[in-house]
Amino acid sequence: VITEYVGGSFGEKNGPSEEPLIAFMAKKLAQPVKWIASRTEHTLTTGHARDEIFYVDAAVTNEGKILGLKVKQILDGGHSFAGGALLTAGVYIPGPYKIENYRCYSYGVTTNKARFGAYRALIKIDSNYAIERTVDLIAKELNIPANEIRFRNFIQPEEFPYIMVTGCVYDSGDYPEALKRALSLVGYDEIKAKQKEWREQGRYIGVA
Repeated sequence: VITEYVGGSFGEKNGPSEEPLIAFMAKKLAQPVKWIASRTEHTLTTGHARDEIFYVDAAVTNEGKILGLKVKQILDGGHSFAGGALLTAGVYIPGPYKIENYRCYSYGVTTNKARFGAYRALIKIDSNYAIERTVDLIAKELNIPANEIRFRNFIQPEEFPYIMVTGCVYDSGDYPEALKRALSLVGYDEIKAKQKEWREQGRYIGVA
């Protein structure tokens, strides 16, 4: 197998796909065998059964402090067992927040779809969606701005290295500053001001 340098965290490179079959064919035919996939073939066959469902219960104070999470995770693994993905998503759902109580029930479901495969960063985008959507719903329930909920629950810079509730170690970071910078770069305050103006004028805009 000959490949160019592609850098790290390209999930589709982490497991065999056509390679064993090519080797078998070369031995069976007693001659070199070459196989090249088009981009479409690659996308269809390298594992994109990525359907996933999260049921999340959160214990939260009236001030928006997240005390604990209970999660049920159901992952469609296609015609493969996606045990590594189940573990990874379950472990990282607490994300960048100080959550001291956590329980996750993980279920892998085998279906007739393409096999499960990593794309980038092995399923962490899924766990990130689960926790951030939960934060949004907490904010809506408490009528507190979602980003304020985030600031109140972030691991603080002086707390690194930080051992999260699942045992993983975060070595460094400044999550409050990162969020402040992101909000500034996209002009979040201006967007919210325009949203308020349009609502007062009877014009609807669906910006969270």
